[in-house]
Amino acid sequence: MIKHNGNGSTHRVELGRVSAKMGTFAEDFVAPDMGNILGTLIPIPSEVKPLVNVRIYRRHPETNLIIEFDAVADYGDVVLVNETKNTLRPKDIPHFIKTKLTPFRLYFPEYAHHRLYGLFAICG
Repeated sequence: MIKHNGNGSTHRVELGRVSAKMGTFAEDFVAPDMGNILGTLIPIPSEVKPLVNVRIYRRHPETNLIIEFDAVADYGDVVLVNETKNTLRPKDIPHFIKTKLTPFRLYFPEYAHHRLYGLFAICG
């Protein structure tokens, strides 16, 4: 919903609220289930809870550019990287591989020898 005020300027109040809500989708819905998703890739004992982090910001060691990862989960030698989207378009997949998965180990050298998997969570 776009709200208009009397002087003709447009305020995107509702769009901003919706956007903020979508921004927490990874924390609210995806992150709690990432351990279960990770468990479909490797056996995880039921009493163990994999490490899951959301909205992670990392600085590139050479360029100093900062990148955001929606959610990252790990257990054993496996790491799962989540990208949350409102709508998944065909171009999003190669873009995710190029911009998030390929450089992932530069931003997370602690995962240099882990098996790396990508995951899309679609909320639209």
